[in-house]
Amino acid sequence: MPVQLEILPLSSNVDMYGEPETSTAYSLAGQVSVTLSSSMSFFERPKAVKIRLQSLSITFEGQSELVEPDAGYVGLRLCEITNELAPSESLELSNEGHEEGKPCTWNFVFDLPIPGWLPASSIYGSDAYGPTGTRYALFATAKFVSVDDGHKRTWSLANLCLPFSSRTKVIQATKHEITVNRFKLPPGPLPSAASLFPVTPYAVKAHVHQHNDTSNDSSRISPDILSKIDVLASVPESLSLDEACVPFTLRLRADGLEEEHQKRLRLTDFYVDVNQLEKYSTSPSEAYSASFPLPPALSQPPVKELRNAHEMKALYEMCLIGPARPFQTTRHTFSIVPSDHSGHYTLANGGLNFVTDDTPEVNARTWLKMDVNIPIEHVQPGVDRDWEAKHGRVKAHRATEVGPLLSVRHEMQVVLACAYDRAEESLEPLTEHLTFVLPLHFVAVPPTLPTPAHSRAPSAASLRCPPSPTPSSSCSSASHAMPPVLPYAVLLPAYSQLFHPNGDRKIDYSVPLPVYTPKGSTPSIETSSTAGSQIEKDLDGDESLETHGAVS
Repeated sequence: MPVQLEILPLSSNVDMYGEPETSTAYSLAGQVSVTLSSSMSFFERPKAVKIRLQSLSITFEGQSELVEPDAGYVGLRLCEITNELAPSESLELSNEGHEEGKPCTWNFVFDLPIPGWLPASSIYGSDAYGPTGTRYALFATAKFVSVDDGHKRTWSLANLCLPFSSRTKVIQATKHEITVNRFKLPPGPLPSAASLFPVTPYAVKAHVHQHNDTSNDSSRISPDILSKIDVLASVPESLSLDEACVPFTLRLRADGLEEEHQKRLRLTDFYVDVNQLEKYSTSPSEAYSASFPLPPALSQPPVKELRNAHEMKALYEMCLIGPARPFQTTRHTFSIVPSDHSGHYTLANGGLNFVTDDTPEVNARTWLKMDVNIPIEHVQPGVDRDWEAKHGRVKAHRATEVGPLLSVRHEMQVVLACAYDRAEESLEPLTEHLTFVLPLHFVAVPPTLPTPAHSRAPSAASLRCPPSPTPSSSCSSASHAMPPVLPYAVLLPAYSQLFHPNGDRKIDYSVPLPVYTPKGSTPSIETSSTAGSQIEKDLDGDESLETHGAVS
Protein backbone atom coordinates (compact mmCIF):
# COMPACT_ATOMS: atom_id res chain seq x y z
CA MET A 1 0.00 0.00 0.00
CA PRO A 2 1.44 3.41 -0.94
CA VAL A 3 0.18 5.01 2.32
CA GLN A 4 0.85 3.41 5.70
CA LEU A 5 0.20 4.41 9.32
CA GLU A 6 2.15 3.35 12.40
CA ILE A 7 1.61 4.21 16.09
CA LEU A 8 4.85 4.81 18.01
CA PRO A 9 4.20 5.70 21.69
CA LEU A 10 7.12 6.66 23.89
CA SER A 11 6.06 3.87 26.26
CA SER A 12 3.59 1.00 26.09
CA ASN A 13 2.89 1.33 29.83
CA VAL A 14 0.98 3.93 31.82
CA ASP A 15 2.02 3.75 35.48
CA MET A 16 -0.49 5.14 37.97
CA TYR A 17 0.08 5.54 41.71
CA GLY A 18 -2.19 5.36 44.73
CA GLU A 19 -5.94 4.89 44.73
CA PRO A 20 -8.07 5.68 41.65
CA GLU A 21 -8.84 9.40 41.49
CA THR A 22 -11.02 11.31 39.06
CA SER A 23 -9.05 14.52 39.61
CA THR A 24 -5.75 13.17 38.27
CA ALA A 25 -4.50 12.31 34.80
CA TYR A 26 -1.38 10.75 33.32
CA SER A 27 0.38 11.51 30.04
CA LEU A 28 0.63 9.08 27.14
CA ALA A 29 2.78 10.65 24.43
CA GLY A 30 4.24 9.50 21.14
CA GLN A 31 3.84 9.96 17.44
CA VAL A 32 1.87 8.63 14.48
CA SER A 33 3.96 8.05 11.36
CA VAL A 34 2.50 8.55 7.87
CA THR A 35 4.68 6.83 5.26
CA LEU A 36 4.43 7.25 1.48
CA SER A 37 6.11 4.74 -0.85
CA SER A 38 5.87 4.30 -4.60
CA SER A 39 4.83 0.99 -6.10
CA MET A 40 7.61 -0.82 -7.93
CA SER A 41 7.03 -2.30 -11.42
CA PHE A 42 9.16 -4.03 -14.06
CA PHE A 43 7.37 -2.29 -16.92
CA GLU A 44 7.44 1.36 -15.93
CA ARG A 45 9.22 3.73 -13.62
CA PRO A 46 7.68 4.26 -10.17
CA LYS A 47 5.39 7.25 -9.93
CA ALA A 48 5.29 9.80 -7.17
CA VAL A 49 2.56 9.45 -4.55
CA LYS A 50 0.67 12.61 -3.70
CA ILE A 51 -2.12 12.79 -1.14
CA ARG A 52 -4.09 15.53 0.54
CA LEU A 53 -4.40 14.59 4.20
CA GLN A 54 -7.84 15.58 5.45
CA SER A 55 -7.83 13.97 8.89
CA LEU A 56 -5.48 12.05 11.18
CA SER A 57 -6.84 11.00 14.56
CA ILE A 58 -5.40 9.02 17.48
CA THR A 59 -7.77 7.29 19.92
CA PHE A 60 -7.09 5.71 23.31
CA GLU A 61 -9.83 3.26 24.25
CA GLY A 62 -10.25 1.20 27.39
CA GLN A 63 -12.61 -1.72 27.77
CA SER A 64 -13.61 -4.45 30.21
CA GLU A 65 -14.94 -7.75 28.90
CA LEU A 66 -16.18 -10.76 30.78
CA VAL A 67 -16.97 -14.25 29.54
CA GLU A 68 -18.69 -16.42 32.14
CA PRO A 69 -20.44 -19.77 31.62
CA ASP A 70 -23.59 -18.47 33.34
CA ALA A 71 -23.54 -14.90 32.02
CA GLY A 72 -22.27 -15.22 28.45
CA TYR A 73 -20.39 -12.26 27.00
CA VAL A 74 -20.38 -8.80 28.59
CA GLY A 75 -18.57 -5.81 27.08
CA LEU A 76 -18.09 -2.39 28.68
CA ARG A 77 -16.32 0.71 27.36
CA LEU A 78 -14.30 2.40 30.09
CA CYS A 79 -13.09 5.46 28.22
CA GLU A 80 -12.58 6.84 24.72
CA ILE A 81 -10.14 9.72 24.17
CA THR A 82 -9.59 11.04 20.63
CA ASN A 83 -7.24 13.78 19.40
CA GLU A 84 -7.06 15.21 15.90
CA LEU A 85 -3.43 15.49 14.76
CA ALA A 86 -3.80 16.89 11.24
CA PRO A 87 -4.09 20.66 10.78
CA SER A 88 -7.50 22.21 10.19
CA GLU A 89 -6.67 22.79 6.53
CA SER A 90 -5.82 19.91 4.22
CA LEU A 91 -2.13 19.05 4.20
CA GLU A 92 -0.53 17.88 0.97
CA LEU A 93 2.11 15.15 1.26
CA SER A 94 4.25 13.78 -1.57
CA ASN A 95 7.34 11.65 -2.09
CA GLU A 96 8.19 13.35 -5.35
CA GLY A 97 11.91 13.08 -6.03
CA HIS A 98 12.23 9.98 -3.81
CA GLU A 99 10.22 7.52 -5.85
CA GLU A 100 13.07 5.03 -6.08
CA GLY A 101 14.65 5.74 -2.70
CA LYS A 102 13.57 5.15 0.84
CA PRO A 103 9.94 5.80 1.78
CA CYS A 104 9.11 9.29 2.99
CA THR A 105 7.75 9.55 6.54
CA TRP A 106 5.97 12.34 8.43
CA ASN A 107 5.64 12.12 12.19
CA PHE A 108 2.67 13.67 13.98
CA VAL A 109 3.19 14.09 17.72
CA PHE A 110 0.41 13.35 20.23
CA ASP A 111 0.02 13.67 24.00
CA LEU A 112 -3.14 12.14 25.47
CA PRO A 113 -4.38 12.75 29.05
CA ILE A 114 -5.23 9.35 30.53
CA PRO A 115 -7.74 9.48 33.42
CA GLY A 116 -6.27 8.51 36.78
CA TRP A 117 -9.33 6.48 37.88
CA LEU A 118 -8.98 3.71 35.27
CA PRO A 119 -8.55 0.15 36.61
CA ALA A 120 -5.30 -1.65 35.90
CA SER A 121 -4.94 -4.02 32.97
CA SER A 122 -5.76 -7.58 33.98
CA ILE A 123 -6.97 -10.94 32.67
CA TYR A 124 -10.02 -12.55 34.25
CA GLY A 125 -13.09 -14.61 33.42
CA SER A 126 -12.99 -17.58 31.07
CA ASP A 127 -10.04 -17.90 28.70
CA ALA A 128 -11.39 -20.90 26.78
CA TYR A 129 -11.60 -18.75 23.63
CA GLY A 130 -8.79 -16.34 24.42
CA PRO A 131 -8.13 -14.07 27.38
CA THR A 132 -10.70 -11.50 28.47
CA GLY A 133 -10.51 -8.77 31.07
CA THR A 134 -9.51 -5.11 31.18
CA ARG A 135 -7.53 -3.98 28.14
CA TYR A 136 -6.37 -0.71 26.58
CA ALA A 137 -5.11 0.14 23.12
CA LEU A 138 -4.26 3.01 20.75
CA PHE A 139 -5.96 3.32 17.36
CA ALA A 140 -5.07 5.69 14.49
CA THR A 141 -7.21 6.56 11.46
CA ALA A 142 -6.31 8.71 8.43
CA LYS A 143 -8.56 10.15 5.72
CA PHE A 144 -6.96 11.42 2.54
CA VAL A 145 -7.55 12.07 -1.12
CA SER A 146 -5.13 11.05 -3.85
CA VAL A 147 -3.97 14.08 -5.84
CA ASP A 148 -3.93 13.73 -9.63
CA ASP A 149 -0.36 14.39 -10.80
CA GLY A 150 -1.58 15.62 -14.19
CA HIS A 151 0.22 12.92 -16.20
CA LYS A 152 -1.56 11.11 -18.96
CA ARG A 153 -3.34 8.09 -17.66
CA THR A 154 -3.07 4.74 -19.37
CA TRP A 155 -6.31 3.11 -20.45
CA SER A 156 -7.71 0.54 -18.04
CA LEU A 157 -11.07 -0.61 -16.75
CA ALA A 158 -10.23 0.81 -13.33
CA ASN A 159 -9.75 4.29 -14.81
CA LEU A 160 -13.19 4.10 -16.43
CA CYS A 161 -14.78 3.46 -13.00
CA LEU A 162 -12.69 6.12 -11.23
CA PRO A 163 -15.22 9.00 -11.66
CA PHE A 164 -17.93 6.89 -9.97
CA SER A 165 -15.81 5.78 -6.97
CA SER A 166 -15.24 7.71 -3.76
CA ARG A 167 -12.04 9.72 -3.87
CA THR A 168 -11.72 9.88 -0.06
CA LYS A 169 -9.84 6.91 1.32
CA VAL A 170 -9.65 5.75 4.92
CA ILE A 171 -6.83 3.68 6.35
CA GLN A 172 -6.18 2.48 9.89
CA ALA A 173 -3.00 1.64 11.71
CA THR A 174 -2.44 -1.62 13.50
CA LYS A 175 -3.65 -1.19 17.06
CA HIS A 176 -1.00 -0.76 19.74
CA GLU A 177 -1.73 -2.44 23.08
CA ILE A 178 -1.21 -0.27 26.18
CA THR A 179 -0.77 -1.69 29.68
CA VAL A 180 -2.11 0.35 32.59
CA ASN A 181 -0.38 -0.41 35.91
CA ARG A 182 -1.45 0.79 39.32
CA PHE A 183 1.30 0.93 41.95
CA LYS A 184 1.53 1.87 45.59
CA LEU A 185 4.77 3.31 46.92
CA PRO A 186 6.17 2.06 50.21
CA PRO A 187 6.77 4.85 52.74
CA GLY A 188 10.50 4.08 52.84
CA PRO A 189 12.83 2.00 54.98
CA LEU A 190 11.08 0.73 58.11
CA PRO A 191 12.60 -0.23 61.46
CA SER A 192 11.12 -3.71 61.02
CA ALA A 193 12.26 -5.69 57.99
CA ALA A 194 9.24 -8.01 57.95
CA SER A 195 7.38 -6.04 55.25
CA LEU A 196 7.69 -3.04 52.95
CA PHE A 197 4.72 -1.33 54.65
CA PRO A 198 4.06 -0.42 58.28
CA VAL A 199 2.08 -2.74 60.52
CA THR A 200 -1.53 -2.05 61.49
CA PRO A 201 -2.79 -3.48 64.81
CA TYR A 202 -6.44 -4.50 65.31
CA ALA A 203 -8.35 -4.96 68.54
CA VAL A 204 -10.26 -8.10 67.61
CA LYS A 205 -13.58 -9.39 68.89
CA ALA A 206 -13.21 -13.14 68.46
CA HIS A 207 -16.33 -15.28 68.04
CA VAL A 208 -16.92 -18.86 69.07
CA HIS A 209 -16.46 -21.16 66.12
CA GLN A 210 -19.78 -22.63 64.98
CA HIS A 211 -20.22 -26.35 65.67
CA ASN A 212 -22.61 -28.67 63.92
CA ASP A 213 -22.74 -31.00 66.92
CA THR A 214 -24.28 -29.36 70.01
CA SER A 215 -24.89 -32.55 72.02
CA ASN A 216 -21.61 -32.40 73.94
CA ASP A 217 -21.73 -28.86 75.33
CA SER A 218 -20.34 -30.05 78.67
CA SER A 219 -16.87 -30.41 77.13
CA ARG A 220 -16.68 -26.75 76.05
CA ILE A 221 -15.34 -23.73 77.83
CA SER A 222 -17.89 -21.40 79.36
CA PRO A 223 -18.72 -18.33 77.21
CA ASP A 224 -18.14 -16.12 80.29
CA ILE A 225 -14.50 -17.20 80.37
CA LEU A 226 -14.00 -16.83 76.60
CA SER A 227 -15.50 -13.32 76.60
CA LYS A 228 -12.69 -12.16 78.91
CA ILE A 229 -9.97 -13.02 76.38
CA ASP A 230 -8.46 -9.94 74.69
CA VAL A 231 -7.05 -10.44 71.20
CA LEU A 232 -4.71 -8.05 69.38
CA ALA A 233 -3.70 -9.00 65.84
CA SER A 234 -1.25 -7.13 63.61
CA VAL A 235 -0.66 -7.34 59.85
CA PRO A 236 0.94 -4.89 57.39
CA GLU A 237 -1.38 -2.16 56.15
CA SER A 238 -0.48 -3.23 52.59
CA LEU A 239 1.29 -6.23 51.10
CA SER A 240 3.26 -6.35 47.87
CA LEU A 241 2.19 -8.95 45.32
CA ASP A 242 5.84 -9.97 45.16
CA GLU A 243 6.18 -10.70 48.87
CA ALA A 244 6.51 -14.38 49.68
CA CYS A 245 4.71 -14.27 53.02
CA VAL A 246 2.39 -12.30 55.29
CA PRO A 247 3.93 -11.28 58.64
CA PHE A 248 1.33 -11.99 61.33
CA THR A 249 1.59 -11.07 65.02
CA LEU A 250 -0.90 -12.37 67.58
CA ARG A 251 -1.23 -11.12 71.18
CA LEU A 252 -3.53 -12.67 73.80
CA ARG A 253 -4.37 -12.03 77.43
CA ALA A 254 -7.27 -12.54 79.85
CA ASP A 255 -6.95 -9.51 82.11
CA GLY A 256 -10.62 -9.66 83.14
CA LEU A 257 -10.39 -13.20 84.55
CA GLU A 258 -9.46 -14.13 88.06
CA GLU A 259 -5.96 -15.47 88.53
CA GLU A 260 -7.20 -19.00 89.25
CA HIS A 261 -9.03 -19.18 85.90
CA GLN A 262 -6.08 -17.67 84.01
CA LYS A 263 -3.77 -20.41 85.30
CA ARG A 264 -6.10 -23.06 83.85
CA LEU A 265 -6.60 -21.32 80.50
CA ARG A 266 -4.09 -21.94 77.71
CA LEU A 267 -3.71 -21.69 73.93
CA THR A 268 -2.92 -25.11 72.43
CA ASP A 269 -2.79 -24.42 68.68
CA PHE A 270 -4.13 -22.12 65.98
CA TYR A 271 -4.96 -22.17 62.27
CA VAL A 272 -4.35 -19.40 59.72
CA ASP A 273 -5.53 -19.18 56.11
CA VAL A 274 -5.40 -16.36 53.54
CA ASN A 275 -8.26 -16.21 51.03
CA GLN A 276 -8.87 -14.26 47.85
CA LEU A 277 -12.53 -13.36 47.26
CA GLU A 278 -13.59 -12.44 43.74
CA LYS A 279 -16.92 -10.94 42.74
CA TYR A 280 -17.88 -10.97 39.04
CA SER A 281 -20.69 -8.72 37.79
CA THR A 282 -22.38 -8.35 34.44
CA SER A 283 -22.79 -4.59 34.94
CA PRO A 284 -21.11 -1.94 37.09
CA SER A 285 -22.63 -1.34 40.49
CA GLU A 286 -24.48 1.90 41.21
CA ALA A 287 -21.73 2.95 43.60
CA TYR A 288 -19.03 2.43 40.97
CA SER A 289 -21.00 4.29 38.28
CA ALA A 290 -21.55 7.18 40.68
CA SER A 291 -17.87 7.35 41.64
CA PHE A 292 -16.29 7.19 38.20
CA PRO A 293 -17.37 8.83 34.89
CA LEU A 294 -18.11 5.82 32.70
CA PRO A 295 -19.31 6.63 29.15
CA PRO A 296 -23.12 6.87 28.83
CA ALA A 297 -25.33 4.10 27.51
CA LEU A 298 -25.30 5.58 24.00
CA SER A 299 -21.52 5.07 23.92
CA GLN A 300 -21.69 1.48 25.15
CA PRO A 301 -22.14 -1.71 23.15
CA PRO A 302 -24.24 -2.73 21.35
CA VAL A 303 -25.18 0.88 20.46
CA LYS A 304 -21.53 1.72 19.82
CA GLU A 305 -19.31 -1.31 19.39
CA LEU A 306 -15.87 -1.73 20.89
CA ARG A 307 -12.97 -1.31 18.50
CA ASN A 308 -11.17 -4.35 19.87
CA ALA A 309 -14.01 -6.64 20.90
CA HIS A 310 -13.44 -10.26 21.84
CA GLU A 311 -14.28 -12.95 19.31
CA MET A 312 -16.95 -14.31 21.66
CA LYS A 313 -18.97 -11.20 20.88
CA ALA A 314 -19.89 -12.60 17.45
CA LEU A 315 -21.33 -15.76 19.04
CA TYR A 316 -23.22 -13.56 21.48
CA GLU A 317 -24.79 -11.55 18.66
CA MET A 318 -25.85 -14.72 16.83
CA CYS A 319 -27.59 -15.88 20.02
CA LEU A 320 -25.37 -18.94 20.23
CA ILE A 321 -24.69 -17.75 23.78
CA GLY A 322 -27.58 -16.67 25.94
CA PRO A 323 -27.72 -12.96 26.86
CA ALA A 324 -26.34 -11.95 30.21
CA ARG A 325 -28.93 -11.32 32.90
CA PRO A 326 -28.72 -7.75 34.30
CA PHE A 327 -27.22 -7.30 37.77
CA GLN A 328 -26.18 -10.94 37.98
CA THR A 329 -23.21 -11.50 40.27
CA THR A 330 -21.01 -14.53 40.92
CA ARG A 331 -18.63 -14.94 43.85
CA HIS A 332 -15.64 -17.24 44.10
CA THR A 333 -13.20 -17.80 46.96
CA PHE A 334 -9.94 -19.72 47.04
CA SER A 335 -6.90 -19.90 49.28
CA ILE A 336 -3.62 -18.33 48.19
CA VAL A 337 -1.63 -20.34 50.72
CA PRO A 338 0.44 -23.12 49.09
CA SER A 339 -1.30 -26.47 49.01
CA ASP A 340 1.60 -28.16 50.82
CA HIS A 341 1.18 -25.80 53.80
CA SER A 342 -1.57 -26.86 56.20
CA GLY A 343 -1.74 -23.52 58.02
CA HIS A 344 -2.05 -25.39 61.33
CA TYR A 345 0.39 -24.42 64.10
CA THR A 346 0.69 -26.64 67.17
CA LEU A 347 2.37 -25.19 70.25
CA ALA A 348 4.94 -27.22 72.11
CA ASN A 349 4.53 -28.54 75.67
CA GLY A 350 0.76 -28.58 75.48
CA GLY A 351 0.42 -24.89 74.70
CA LEU A 352 0.90 -21.52 76.40
CA ASN A 353 -0.76 -20.69 79.71
CA PHE A 354 -2.19 -17.22 80.12
CA VAL A 355 -0.66 -17.01 83.61
CA THR A 356 2.14 -19.06 85.13
CA ASP A 357 3.15 -19.56 88.75
CA ASP A 358 6.17 -17.28 88.23
CA THR A 359 5.37 -13.68 89.21
CA PRO A 360 1.58 -14.00 88.74
CA GLU A 361 1.06 -10.33 89.63
CA VAL A 362 2.99 -9.40 86.47
CA ASN A 363 1.55 -12.13 84.26
CA ALA A 364 -1.99 -11.01 84.98
CA ARG A 365 -1.59 -8.08 82.58
CA THR A 366 0.95 -9.65 80.22
CA TRP A 367 0.33 -10.29 76.54
CA LEU A 368 1.19 -13.66 75.04
CA LYS A 369 2.92 -12.81 71.77
CA MET A 370 3.39 -15.01 68.69
CA ASP A 371 5.04 -14.01 65.39
CA VAL A 372 4.42 -16.16 62.31
CA ASN A 373 5.12 -15.72 58.59
CA ILE A 374 2.27 -17.11 56.47
CA PRO A 375 3.55 -18.23 53.02
CA ILE A 376 1.76 -16.98 49.90
CA GLU A 377 1.45 -18.76 46.56
CA HIS A 378 2.01 -16.50 43.53
CA VAL A 379 -0.34 -18.07 40.98
CA GLN A 380 -0.28 -16.69 37.45
CA PRO A 381 -2.98 -17.20 34.78
CA GLY A 382 -2.65 -20.54 33.01
CA VAL A 383 -0.55 -22.23 35.73
CA ASP A 384 -3.27 -24.15 37.61
CA ARG A 385 -4.98 -25.59 34.56
CA ASP A 386 -6.92 -28.20 36.53
CA TRP A 387 -8.54 -25.55 38.72
CA GLU A 388 -9.29 -23.31 35.75
CA ALA A 389 -10.86 -26.18 33.79
CA LYS A 390 -13.02 -27.13 36.78
CA HIS A 391 -14.28 -23.62 37.56
CA GLY A 392 -14.27 -22.20 34.01
CA ARG A 393 -12.24 -19.07 34.79
CA VAL A 394 -8.71 -17.80 35.21
CA LYS A 395 -6.97 -18.29 38.58
CA ALA A 396 -4.41 -15.67 39.57
CA HIS A 397 -3.13 -13.86 42.64
CA ARG A 398 -4.47 -10.33 42.12
CA ALA A 399 -4.23 -6.95 43.77
CA THR A 400 -7.07 -5.82 46.00
CA GLU A 401 -9.32 -3.62 43.89
CA VAL A 402 -12.86 -2.56 43.07
CA GLY A 403 -13.56 -2.69 39.34
CA PRO A 404 -16.61 -2.38 37.07
CA LEU A 405 -16.92 -6.11 36.34
CA LEU A 406 -14.49 -7.66 38.84
CA SER A 407 -13.85 -6.75 42.47
CA VAL A 408 -11.17 -8.49 44.53
CA ARG A 409 -10.60 -8.45 48.26
CA HIS A 410 -8.43 -10.50 50.61
CA GLU A 411 -8.84 -11.64 54.18
CA MET A 412 -6.97 -13.68 56.76
CA GLN A 413 -9.02 -16.23 58.68
CA VAL A 414 -7.68 -17.19 62.12
CA VAL A 415 -8.97 -19.97 64.39
CA LEU A 416 -7.64 -20.23 67.97
CA ALA A 417 -7.89 -23.49 69.93
CA CYS A 418 -8.17 -22.88 73.69
CA ALA A 419 -8.13 -25.42 76.52
CA TYR A 420 -9.28 -25.04 80.12
CA ASP A 421 -7.90 -27.49 82.69
CA ARG A 422 -10.46 -28.82 85.12
CA ALA A 423 -9.94 -29.02 88.86
CA GLU A 424 -9.83 -32.84 88.66
CA GLU A 425 -6.66 -33.73 86.80
CA SER A 426 -8.13 -37.06 85.71
CA LEU A 427 -10.76 -35.34 83.56
CA GLU A 428 -10.11 -34.15 80.04
CA PRO A 429 -9.74 -30.35 79.72
CA LEU A 430 -12.54 -28.25 78.27
CA THR A 431 -11.91 -27.00 74.73
CA GLU A 432 -13.28 -24.33 72.45
CA HIS A 433 -12.35 -22.61 69.19
CA LEU A 434 -12.39 -18.86 68.64
CA THR A 435 -12.33 -17.37 65.17
CA PHE A 436 -11.91 -13.93 63.61
CA VAL A 437 -11.11 -12.40 60.23
CA LEU A 438 -8.58 -9.68 59.35
CA PRO A 439 -8.70 -7.60 56.14
CA LEU A 440 -5.63 -7.67 53.90
CA HIS A 441 -4.72 -5.28 51.10
CA PHE A 442 -2.44 -6.55 48.33
CA VAL A 443 -0.90 -3.95 46.03
CA ALA A 444 1.57 -3.83 43.16
CA VAL A 445 4.90 -2.17 43.93
CA PRO A 446 6.83 -0.47 41.09
CA PRO A 447 10.06 -2.06 39.87
CA THR A 448 13.32 -1.15 41.57
CA LEU A 449 16.40 0.53 40.24
CA PRO A 450 19.39 -1.64 39.27
CA THR A 451 21.60 -2.30 42.26
CA PRO A 452 24.75 -0.11 42.18
CA ALA A 453 28.04 -1.94 41.74
CA HIS A 454 29.38 -0.76 45.12
CA SER A 455 26.30 -1.86 47.06
CA ARG A 456 25.51 -5.34 48.19
CA ALA A 457 22.93 -7.08 46.05
CA PRO A 458 20.19 -8.92 47.99
CA SER A 459 20.31 -12.68 47.80
CA ALA A 460 17.36 -14.73 46.66
CA ALA A 461 17.01 -16.19 50.14
CA SER A 462 16.43 -12.76 51.66
CA LEU A 463 13.31 -12.25 49.55
CA ARG A 464 11.65 -15.52 50.51
CA CYS A 465 10.19 -16.84 53.71
CA PRO A 466 11.80 -19.86 55.32
CA PRO A 467 9.76 -23.08 55.43
CA SER A 468 6.89 -22.72 57.87
CA PRO A 469 7.98 -24.59 61.01
CA THR A 470 5.87 -25.97 63.81
CA PRO A 471 6.04 -23.14 66.34
CA SER A 472 7.80 -23.70 69.61
CA SER A 473 6.61 -22.15 72.85
CA SER A 474 7.74 -18.76 71.60
CA CYS A 475 5.92 -19.13 68.27
CA SER A 476 8.44 -16.84 66.60
CA SER A 477 9.47 -17.69 63.06
CA ALA A 478 12.80 -16.61 61.68
CA SER A 479 12.75 -13.08 60.35
CA HIS A 480 14.11 -12.28 56.92
CA ALA A 481 15.64 -8.96 56.00
CA MET A 482 14.20 -7.13 53.03
CA PRO A 483 16.76 -5.34 50.87
CA PRO A 484 16.94 -1.57 51.39
CA VAL A 485 16.06 -0.86 47.77
CA LEU A 486 13.51 1.84 47.11
CA PRO A 487 11.31 1.94 43.98
CA TYR A 488 12.52 4.14 41.20
CA ALA A 489 9.35 6.23 41.41
CA VAL A 490 10.29 7.42 44.89
CA LEU A 491 12.66 9.82 43.17
CA LEU A 492 9.81 11.27 41.12
CA PRO A 493 6.50 10.93 43.00
CA ALA A 494 3.18 11.43 41.27
CA TYR A 495 1.66 14.91 41.34
CA SER A 496 -1.38 13.66 43.27
CA GLN A 497 0.88 12.49 46.09
CA LEU A 498 2.34 15.95 46.64
CA PHE A 499 -0.57 18.30 45.93
CA HIS A 500 -4.33 18.47 46.35
CA PRO A 501 -6.59 18.96 43.27
CA ASN A 502 -6.72 22.71 44.01
CA GLY A 503 -2.92 22.95 43.95
CA ASP A 504 -2.31 23.14 47.71
CA ARG A 505 0.55 21.03 48.97
CA LYS A 506 -0.33 17.94 50.96
CA ILE A 507 0.92 17.76 54.56
CA ASP A 508 1.51 14.46 56.30
CA TYR A 509 -0.02 15.04 59.73
CA SER A 510 0.87 11.49 60.83
CA VAL A 511 4.46 12.68 61.42
CA PRO A 512 4.41 14.55 64.76
CA LEU A 513 6.30 17.77 65.27
CA PRO A 514 9.29 17.63 67.62
CA VAL A 515 8.53 18.33 71.27
CA TYR A 516 9.40 21.86 72.36
CA THR A 517 12.46 21.89 74.61
CA PRO A 518 13.67 25.10 76.33
CA LYS A 519 17.26 26.10 75.79
CA GLY A 520 19.74 24.51 78.17
CA SER A 521 17.55 21.49 79.00
CA THR A 522 17.99 17.95 77.79
CA PRO A 523 14.89 16.11 76.55
CA SER A 524 14.09 12.97 78.50
CA ILE A 525 13.59 9.75 76.57
CA GLU A 526 11.65 6.92 78.11
CA THR A 527 12.56 3.43 77.00
CA SER A 528 10.92 0.10 77.62
CA SER A 529 12.17 -3.40 77.08
CA THR A 530 10.66 -6.83 76.87
CA ALA A 531 11.84 -9.89 78.74
CA GLY A 532 11.84 -13.21 76.94
CA SER A 533 10.54 -14.28 73.53
CA GLN A 534 7.56 -16.21 74.83
CA ILE A 535 5.82 -13.43 76.77
CA GLU A 536 6.00 -9.71 75.98
CA LYS A 537 6.12 -7.61 79.16
CA ASP A 538 3.97 -4.80 77.77
CA LEU A 539 1.63 -3.48 80.43
CA ASP A 540 0.48 -0.31 78.69
CA GLY A 541 0.44 -1.41 75.05
CA ASP A 542 -3.33 -1.91 75.04
CA GLU A 543 -3.99 1.80 75.46
CA SER A 544 -2.09 2.77 72.32
CA LEU A 545 -3.34 -0.11 70.19
CA GLU A 546 -7.04 0.18 70.89
CA THR A 547 -7.17 3.50 69.06
CA HIS A 548 -6.66 1.74 65.73
CA GLY A 549 -10.17 0.31 65.69
CA ALA A 550 -11.74 -3.10 66.13
CA VAL A 551 -12.36 -5.96 63.74
CA SER A 552 -14.90 -8.66 64.36
